[in-house]
Amino acid sequence: MEIKSKVNFKPFNQNILVYAPAISETTKSGVIKSDQMIAEEKKKTDWFLEVAAVSDEVTDIKVGDKVFIGAGNINGMVIDNVNYVYINKLSIVGKRIV
Repeated sequence: MEIKSKVNFKPFNQNILVYAPAISETTKSGVIKSDQMIAEEKKKTDWFLEVAAVSDEVTDIKVGDKVFIGAGNINGMVIDNVNYVYINKLSIVGKRIV
């Protein structure tokens, strides 16, 4: 499993920081994608998100794990030009077993 660069952030309480899924609104050549193209790309996206940082209170999830997030209080944030999603552990439905 490839672990991305270390993030300069430490969550508190039962919180976890995951890398936000990246779905570009333009093609590599710069053409703006239609809403249908973006919707199809979202359908193909693997919604297991990689954990970037974990609070000290969370012991069963570690950096690099791939977790599936259910409904809950989900907040986006940008740190060092990287998009993340900040969630509570209770928002995690499960994690991928490798």
